[in-house]
Amino acid sequence: MYRSIKFGGKVPGNPGWTCDTVEIGKGQHTSPDWKGAGWYRFTGEDAVEMPEVSAGNNHCGGRISGYLKSKHPEEPGEQVAATYCFEVVGEPCGTKYTGRVTNCGDYFVYYLKELNCDLRYCGTASTTKPEKSNEDFSPLLPFAQMMPFANPFLG
Repeated sequence: MYRSIKFGGKVPGNPGWTCDTVEIGKGQHTSPDWKGAGWYRFTGEDAVEMPEVSAGNNHCGGRISGYLKSKHPEEPGEQVAATYCFEVVGEPCGTKYTGRVTNCGDYFVYYLKELNCDLRYCGTASTTKPEKSNEDFSPLLPFAQMMPFANPFLG
């Protein structure tokens, strides 16, 4: 939930940061839609795919927001290697992880790995450059979530 680049840092009702990991520390919480490493699809009107540029920190319901540094595959059925980056201390790709992205025609699925806290994968309505904002958005905005997904293109 709250994965959209339009949403600020902390998820309402959570006293700490949410992270895409099952190993958490004090003051940190596992993202409610995170089920461990695997294939995920972004769902929700504000986040249908991963952005290809950084939204900056304190977005998407986490402290350090992740984005796809590589390009999305263009052809349906095409799968590409992916680099997921996290802006750390002013470095746009200060922390990075590898994975895969598959074009399923009407949507993309992403192979995502466990992250260190306070990192969280981000979503957007399109891969166009997101507008950065330091506003704390209302939880009444439409939210986005990720769901685990069985990739139909894997044999």
